[in-house]
Amino acid sequence: MSAHVFNFTIEQGTTVNSSVMPPIEVVTENGSIFDLTGWNVRGDIKESFIKNGGVIASFDFVIDIISGTIQPSLSSEVTTAFEKASYVYDIEPYDASTPPVVYRIQKGRIKVSPEVTLSES
Repeated sequence: MSAHVFNFTIEQGTTVNSSVMPPIEVVTENGSIFDLTGWNVRGDIKESFIKNGGVIASFDFVIDIISGTIQPSLSSEVTTAFEKASYVYDIEPYDASTPPVVYRIQKGRIKVSPEVTLSES
């Protein structure tokens, strides 16, 4: 599997869900739905692709085994903390074997549109 490139914009202080970042359909090389049973997913956001760079945030995920999709999300609390204008990310499903089998299925750049109105609640 090669990583699909998806660049998007986050409105600082808002929730990132399917309206911002569509579900990722995971398919095999021949185009059939990948069986995600027993797989976990990880995805980090950093300032650059430098290997040892600090993680700014990590996505939460909902895995739909039936449709073979992964829905990334970020809470409004997480996006409020974004201070830079742009970041990079990638998303990787991995299994429980040692060492794990890992596929990078999506990567890209995130632009941040700064928030003006801040909530005190």
